Amino acid sequence: MITLKKKAIFVFSAILFAYALYEVTLTIYFTFANQDVFVATIWNFGLIVFFIIIEKIEYFFYHKYKRNHEGKDVRLIDRIFLGIWGGASFKSAMYLFYIVVIIYSALLAANPEMSIRLFPEGYLPTVRYGILFLVALDKFTEQLFKDIKMQGK
Repeated sequence: MITLKKKAIFVFSAILFAYALYEVTLTIYFTFANQDVFVATIWNFGLIVFFIIIEKIEYFFYHKYKRNHEGKDVRLIDRIFLGIWGGASFKSAMYLFYIVVIIYSALLAANPEMSIRLFPEGYLPTVRYGILFLVALDKFTEQLFKDIKMQGK
């Protein structure tokens, strides 16, 4: 059973990862793409692919690492690794980030003169369709791995 403390840690780590994703996408927009919406959008799609791949690798190594350390006296460094790997996933953070983007985008579309500015001018179009790509890629990889697993049986 997951305790309230662990749930809070998951939510907090997802928020931190989502904020880190925001900072990375801002860096892409301002530094790598030089505020070019097309280039920044391509970079952000690449970032989503990268995080989906990293998550698959992380999942594999986390479970392998956890199996190898079950029942053993766990060192501090092992606790740190298991704590980082055992928290919210990159994918959870990406979903949270894109939920905020969708809500803000909808509110801004409904009221263009909204006084609250969460994102810099011109940035929103670079991440607006990221959720669609994330969902499609997530479902595709999930189905692909399921198909591969079925072929092995």
